[in-house]
Amino acid sequence: MYSSGYGSGAGSGGMILAIIIICIIINCIMAACMCNSTKKKGYDDVEAVALLVVFTGFIGCLYALSLPNQKLLQQNEEIIRLLKMQNSSGEAPSEPLPPLE
Repeated sequence: MYSSGYGSGAGSGGMILAIIIICIIINCIMAACMCNSTKKKGYDDVEAVALLVVFTGFIGCLYALSLPNQKLLQQNEEIIRLLKMQNSSGEAPSEPLPPLE
């Protein structure tokens, strides 16, 4: 007898396993990319982001991309601190301000 329809036959289990493995590989690649992104933003706990992306996929990527940039926030705070110091002294700085890292 011939079977009709999708999912019937001996190869359907192997196809499902292949799709699951491909999805896991794609999630691992996305997790590696998001780890690099969060590390560049100044976060140290990239393992948590990697696990989140591996288990949730695209939603974890959106979370990682929405994290604020810690390095930029620290630079802005330093600029504000230096400007307040300059304004409180009432005179222009005698030497240029050091570059921010």
